[in-house]
Amino acid sequence: MIRVLIANKMIKPNKYPIIYILLLLGNQFFCQKKVISNYEEILIDINNDKIEDLVRHNKNLNIYEFSYNDKKKVKKINFFNNYDSISVNMELKVIKNNLVFEMRYAPKYLDKNILSFSYDNLKDDWLLVSIFSESFNPMDPDLIKTKCFFESSKKILLSKNNVDDVLQKIDFNIMSLTSNKNFKKIKCVCEKTETELDIDEIRDRINQIPVLEEPKQLRLDLYFKENPLTSYNLKAYNDISSRLKDNNSSNEAIYILNKIIAKFPNSIESNLNIADVFWNNNKIVEAKQYYNKYINLTKNKKIKIPKRIYTRLK
Repeated sequence: MIRVLIANKMIKPNKYPIIYILLLLGNQFFCQKKVISNYEEILIDINNDKIEDLVRHNKNLNIYEFSYNDKKKVKKINFFNNYDSISVNMELKVIKNNLVFEMRYAPKYLDKNILSFSYDNLKDDWLLVSIFSESFNPMDPDLIKTKCFFESSKKILLSKNNVDDVLQKIDFNIMSLTSNKNFKKIKCVCEKTETELDIDEIRDRINQIPVLEEPKQLRLDLYFKENPLTSYNLKAYNDISSRLKDNNSSNEAIYILNKIIAKFPNSIESNLNIADVFWNNNKIVEAKQYYNKYINLTKNKKIKIPKRIYTRLK
């Protein structure tokens, strides 16, 4: 029986059937999660002994702490510690007795790696079993997504390695995969992603006045479709808009910032970014509007307003 804990209270199936079913669907991999500030605690069997263990995840430092063997043994896992919660969205599940870590990267978010580890009783550690890699550049004119699955041919331990060291051993260039001695390729495919867009969405967009040329807008909309804008990835989207602005892609930057401000109108960074983009494109009226909004949003906050803003508002 799966036990679901919310606010330290047990929910029984017969008392709240609908809530329980929804929670059960969210816990289909037989783990329970409790988020405490920047820590996440997961109750899950990590060493296949049929006993529930405790996993504590420091989301800022991306360090895992395993308490297992009836909670008497503790092992600190630094495998992912060079990625914080801003740079990587990390998810842990158990699938077919394997620990499965899914890593989605900022600012791209469409790129991800899924690493599977199996517990080894003799080593009292987790061995890398396989890696699934998915990469996609939304600015690629052909909208090609690459998916590769690798099986490990070396004994890489979870407690004694670093994810970057492991991933660097993999050559994701499809032409040279066969020469890789650390991993053997199981499957690698390239596919178009435009079919993932709903036809109705495309038709609706045709009826709108596009901010961008249609191909660019479709690619950016695909980006937002696969990675819905949330407070969690807000900074990453702001970083993307800044890079576009610096690379003379102002229209794309404005398109992204408009979407951000529509959902998060009080985002300080977004309002400043869009003001700068408008100013750089000689849209003075629009720029001043957002500069004034930026100043209002920073009131009563310990934020030093750049001198250029007051100069431009004269």
